[in-house]
Amino acid sequence: AGTSIGSAATTSSTETVSLTNQAAGTYYIKVFGFSGAFSASCYTIAATATTVTSCVSTYDAGTNNTANNATTTAPVIPFNTNITGQIDVANDVDQYKFTITTGGTITLTLTTLPLNYNLRLVNSAGTVLVTSANTGTTSETINYTAAAGVYYARVYAPNSTTFSATSCYTLKVALGTATKGENIVIDNSGKMAQVYPNPVQNLLNLDLTGFEGASEIRLFDINGRQVITKKTNVESNQINVSRLPKGIYLVKVMNKDAVVAIKKIVKQ
Repeated sequence: AGTSIGSAATTSSTETVSLTNQAAGTYYIKVFGFSGAFSASCYTIAATATTVTSCVSTYDAGTNNTANNATTTAPVIPFNTNITGQIDVANDVDQYKFTITTGGTITLTLTTLPLNYNLRLVNSAGTVLVTSANTGTTSETINYTAAAGVYYARVYAPNSTTFSATSCYTLKVALGTATKGENIVIDNSGKMAQVYPNPVQNLLNLDLTGFEGASEIRLFDINGRQVITKKTNVESNQINVSRLPKGIYLVKVMNKDAVVAIKKIVKQ
């Protein structure tokens, strides 16, 4: 863009410019004589670049790692796995999504804190269930007995001026007696479909994470007859199956006229 981002103008015979945390792109070096100075002799110039490996996981992505600032864009994280991320700009808030199929105990831990960060457990309605807010870099822990449903782990700094663009925290959501939602499809683009509970009595939940545009959910009985269909443009869906006879059913999810998930369920 032609904007100067560094310069060296000394009386030394060697000039040096050092820059850190530069984005990938094209850069230009301008060499000029002080007050119009020139010479028939040659100068020597060298440019070096060193790639810095980030500690941030793919779950905390986007410009300034802010793609997961809202629950609507929160990535689905695996259980019992260390997730690294950064509160790297002012007012950064990191949200992570997970689904519990069968209610029970869960434990959320936030460790390797570079600064004073807090941890919250939030339900699908956006209600804060538990907050762990120790001072300083003391680790945060939440033990909770969760009902079946969708939850979010929220990592944030209590002070908007507290952030670090160089060091990562570590988050883990561990299952105790609770069990996780079963993935019925997942691909490298982060798309995932989950169905729960299974077996089901009344309400069948389907989370369609990462799918864009219109989707259609179809239920078939054991004889291949379509018994329920629902069109949706949202991620979280519920289907009332209370009137269906007990038995085995097939759930088929369509997105943009393509079958993206097939799963057998048991209606009790």
